[in-house]
Amino acid sequence: SFKVIHEALEHLQTSLSDLESIEGAVRTARKSLEKIDSARIGIKGTIENQSLRLSNLIELEGEDAE
Repeated sequence: SFKVIHEALEHLQTSLSDLESIEGAVRTARKSLEKIDSARIGIKGTIENQSLRLSNLIELEGEDAE
């Protein structure tokens, strides 16, 4: 009876250790996703700014042609 309880306890401790490893992986994945999202936002802002600048240049060139 004691042996069965001891084995069950060991199994639970192993499961807990596995869960802690998963939690660590989740934290790492979240940090990576935050970095990726931050980079995405930066790239989007750069594209929008460049698009606006190019649109303004096109407008200026059109006014100069008139």
